[in-house]
Amino acid sequence: MARYDVKLKDNEPVAYNGDFVLAESDAQHIEDTIRAFAGTWKQFPTEGVGLAAYRYSPMEVQALQKNIRLQLTADGYRVGNPIVTIDTSGNVLINPDATI
Repeated sequence: MARYDVKLKDNEPVAYNGDFVLAESDAQHIEDTIRAFAGTWKQFPTEGVGLAAYRYSPMEVQALQKNIRLQLTADGYRVGNPIVTIDTSGNVLINPDATI
């Protein structure tokens, strides 16, 4: 069963006819969890991978994959094998391999 939340575009809520638009939110939720640091959300203080911390330290791909798997599993997703790659510009690309 898909989860729904306010649709975001460029990290801003989308409105139509004066009301917020709802959309499936699993992809956005997974992205938010990967980007957020533990403590970002007051009501869920241990949730968050903290991707930026991995970007500025020696990249430990296995540690990042493990953290993604743990965080998303704790949030109710079925997680296979997250794939983490680094492109030629140094950007971290993630395929979380997660489903609800």
